[in-house]
Amino acid sequence: MEIGLNTHILSFFIENSFYLLASPISGSIHSIYCIFKEWQIKRGNNDSPVSNQTGEYEQFLKQLDLIQRLDSHAILREDKETISFINHENLQEIIDQSQGLRDLESKSDGKQLKSLNDLISTPFSTSDSKYEQLLSLLNYQNTGSYPAELTRCLEAKIHFIPVIKSHTDPSLGDCSYLDTCHKSDTCRYLHYLKHVPEDLIIEKTAQCDAFNANIPFWEKISPFDKNGSVSNISRDQLDSQWINCDVRTFDFSILGKFAAVIADPAWNIHMNLPYGTCNDTELLNLPLANIQDEGILMLWVTGRAIEIGKESLSKWGYTLKNELIWVKTNQLSRTICTGRTGHWLNHSKEHLLVGVKGNPQWLNKGIDVDVIVSPTRETSRKPDELYDMVERLVGPHARKLEIFGRDHNLRKGWFTIGNQLSGVNILEHDVLKRYNASNSRK
Repeated sequence: MEIGLNTHILSFFIENSFYLLASPISGSIHSIYCIFKEWQIKRGNNDSPVSNQTGEYEQFLKQLDLIQRLDSHAILREDKETISFINHENLQEIIDQSQGLRDLESKSDGKQLKSLNDLISTPFSTSDSKYEQLLSLLNYQNTGSYPAELTRCLEAKIHFIPVIKSHTDPSLGDCSYLDTCHKSDTCRYLHYLKHVPEDLIIEKTAQCDAFNANIPFWEKISPFDKNGSVSNISRDQLDSQWINCDVRTFDFSILGKFAAVIADPAWNIHMNLPYGTCNDTELLNLPLANIQDEGILMLWVTGRAIEIGKESLSKWGYTLKNELIWVKTNQLSRTICTGRTGHWLNHSKEHLLVGVKGNPQWLNKGIDVDVIVSPTRETSRKPDELYDMVERLVGPHARKLEIFGRDHNLRKGWFTIGNQLSGVNILEHDVLKRYNASNSRK
């Protein structure tokens, strides 16, 4: 039977949320119900769906579940006995939406809105008993009935839950691609759902905050160098900037000079890819010699293009100083043994050439190692750890450029260009002036 939304309960929660959570009530559902009954009588609203009849307390509980379903950010029914308010102001929005639906139902075009309201009132399919086993796996928070040792394990470690579908054959073992599988809807191999305990995240975040709080203020302040202050607390980083453009024909003089550059060209590896590629000549002809007087340039290369990448760095005026290796891991933190690239052997790593131009003595050397071990994500997406490494090298406030970037590469303190970005966002006035002037000449 469909349950209507009781706006009297919402109004009661809005007016009294602070007192309902405070001692001695402390969110007790039964105590809140008794107080609500008295509140109804005083307001003369005892004709609501929660009235003096058999099963009225159960109706009250169903109303709590309905409110939580409509807006999980407003109320949280923690267990069978207590509730808490996450944001009681959201309850007013539920009242407004409910009132708006009733007003529009009386109009000629209210049928569609009524059907939407009926859809909201439809019980979740998860109430079906056949989902109970899966829900019991996912609901790690209700661990009261578990042995103490098992509870500690669930609350302190990351777990991978097998996803068993109708077509899954567990005897086949794990899928080689796991969470990056393009055919998860039909793949018969095992896939997993990763669960990170919320308490673990809170604990580690608190430990990090406590560690940072103990660092003396004077140790956080760094002197100025040619790239500006490298202190994280002296000023905020500039928000991310980007330009959607064809890098092969773009006028790089618009951008000015940078302390660090990352380039991830779409090398032609002679395989079917979900994006366009460039040939070697086009990449060699990029005018990257003019974007730095001195600084560091990091160039991602494939196995076939390592020598071409070295030749490109030399042509642009850089000296090859190092090579960084990204060792790819899968969802289960294991090294990848099956990849989508490689003609003879499956590629489980990628190479990053590190070139230096001039004599940048201001670089913070000797901090990081030349290996990144990180999981794979979308096709051609590189590890985020590299951004932190570059910022430690040149300072968080130095100008940094990423070439051939996409929307997921946008990052505070970085300027990104590429043909897969959404529009243009330029915050530096001199760059914006040169960009507009260049467009006006076209």
